[in-house]
Amino acid sequence: MFPLPRPARSIAVTLLLAITTIVPTIGVFAYIWKVNQPGHLREVETALGRLLGLHVTVSAVRHPKPDTDEFTGVILRREQASGGSRLVELVRVDRLTLEREKDRLIVRADGLQLHGDNPGEIADEWLALTRPLAKDGRLELIAPEVRIHFQGADRATTMTVHDVAAVAEFKGADFDLSTSYRHGSSVEAGGSRCELRLAQHGSGALPRTELSIQTMEGDLPISVLAPLVDGEKWFGPNARMRGELRAFWGPRAPETLEFQGEIRAVSLQQLVEQHFPGRRLRGQARLQIESAVWSDLPGTQGRGWAQAQGQIEAGAGSIGPELLAGLVDELNFRPIMPVSSNTEVVAFQTLGLGFALNADGELRLSGGLGNTQSEDVVITAGNPESPLVRQPEGTASVRGLWKVLLPWDDDVLVPATAESRVLRHLPLPQFLTQPQRSIPAN
Repeated sequence: MFPLPRPARSIAVTLLLAITTIVPTIGVFAYIWKVNQPGHLREVETALGRLLGLHVTVSAVRHPKPDTDEFTGVILRREQASGGSRLVELVRVDRLTLEREKDRLIVRADGLQLHGDNPGEIADEWLALTRPLAKDGRLELIAPEVRIHFQGADRATTMTVHDVAAVAEFKGADFDLSTSYRHGSSVEAGGSRCELRLAQHGSGALPRTELSIQTMEGDLPISVLAPLVDGEKWFGPNARMRGELRAFWGPRAPETLEFQGEIRAVSLQQLVEQHFPGRRLRGQARLQIESAVWSDLPGTQGRGWAQAQGQIEAGAGSIGPELLAGLVDELNFRPIMPVSSNTEVVAFQTLGLGFALNADGELRLSGGLGNTQSEDVVITAGNPESPLVRQPEGTASVRGLWKVLLPWDDDVLVPATAESRVLRHLPLPQFLTQPQRSIPAN
């Protein structure tokens, strides 16, 4: 080895020390100076905007350690769908931290808020946001609390979920986002743990989207249906639900909604008396849904419940003679005990009714009291040994149900009320689906 003279060795050592210590230190100071300049914040906003395809605003950004970025005051907006220069807010986060570990991106979000007109729109937006973040590997999202704001045409509602943990990743041409969260702070406090799965099948500009929400622990307050329907108004403020809700939609396929589960503590007074004047029914019930499908109805009827099957059970309660007579006259229930015309209400001990609705507007109604009565008994009188009403013979129709709840005369048009619009979401018999000026009595 060729020996270096002492001056040369001193110069070499000095250069080595400068390269290994002084130059990196200068680089660190230069980087710190750069990230603290206003221009760096604008660069970050531009880079995020290009990645997500949105307008991005960030209040502050810092880089506490390598492969870790922390953003404060993040707002994501998109241009208004109808055109114009107005921006619509989609997401707001108080603090967002991104940590990169090999093929994983871990996102921690504090104060996360989502905005949209309906659940389907928010689902599409959430998929559009997470897809580019998961393109290089697995995306993991952790959020202590998420507020979801629905701004529908009829009313605005807000839903809050806790302990959100989500995983997003590509599986071939499909993209899958699985989320676990809680309604309420804990199950002990009346909350429930739920699992949500969002999937987009197929690549390109026209993927088909699938949404699934399932309760895993406990049940949910009926108010969670607020973005779809005013559940408290129809089932009562104390009603709770559990089960699985699935939805499918895409540019080339009609939107379909499926539900399987149960709704308990249903107020029959809220369901019937508060919506159909002159029809009295009181008690607390449990509604078991084996299958219910919301989709396109036959012909030109629009969208509604194309199919439903389940049963409703109630304990002691009372029923008005007008409603009881309607069940007998219009839906062919078979009375067992005579009811005086002077009676204001008829007390019953138990009620159990099985139902099956098909797309042709046919209703198959059956007894649902289990082993306590013969299988065709629907309502028992003051004691369980006294049947009051038995199931119909043959099939009934949605047309008969209309007349039970909204009676009208032969020459009078069906009243255009909120209740009648709700009933129009049930399939009518085919001979009634053609345009006509009035609907005659059954």
